[in-house]
Amino acid sequence: PVGVATSLHFIYPASVTLAYVLFYNARPKALTWLALAACLAGVFILGGKPGSNGASWTGAALALGPGLTFTCYFVGLDKTGLKFMPFYKLIFALCLITVICGGALGFVTKQLTFALTAKAWGYMLILALTSTLVATGLLQRGIQLTDGATAAILSTFEPTTSFFFAAAILGEEVNAIHILGCGLIVLSVVVLARSKAGRER
Repeated sequence: PVGVATSLHFIYPASVTLAYVLFYNARPKALTWLALAACLAGVFILGGKPGSNGASWTGAALALGPGLTFTCYFVGLDKTGLKFMPFYKLIFALCLITVICGGALGFVTKQLTFALTAKAWGYMLILALTSTLVATGLLQRGIQLTDGATAAILSTFEPTTSFFFAAAILGEEVNAIHILGCGLIVLSVVVLARSKAGRER
């Protein structure tokens, strides 16, 4: 299910925070640890157990993979100076790498096709503009204003919106457990926001 896959993907706030502690001698404040604990609890509640709700261990592993590699993206963007690169240059570089790697994989597996309907091309254009152009630009700006760990934790707000749209558009079930998970994620966002506001005063 969409909610399960998205939730498992969001393991990276913990791995990003851990990377800062291990490799950059970061000492997150107590409120940051509280926010991390709340967001991870919410993510795991939303995710449920692999093997239930139609999920499989293979699917769980595939969903965790990009979550862990996303750690490299957050930390790398923050610590290499890429966060100050003009966003259109960064997006161009990311898209170019994606086209080369994805195109090569599609060619080797013979799954690359351009025989799509006009409607499908339209949907891909919308997806490209929203998830790449807008999302990447805003994420880069967010890391500029905070840091990779804070941005990673704040990004866990996505599973909440994922469940909302999965229920509204795809008709997936939303129960009290899901609401609890979403509530914990929202709590983590509020805690981080209050922590940042306190530092700025």
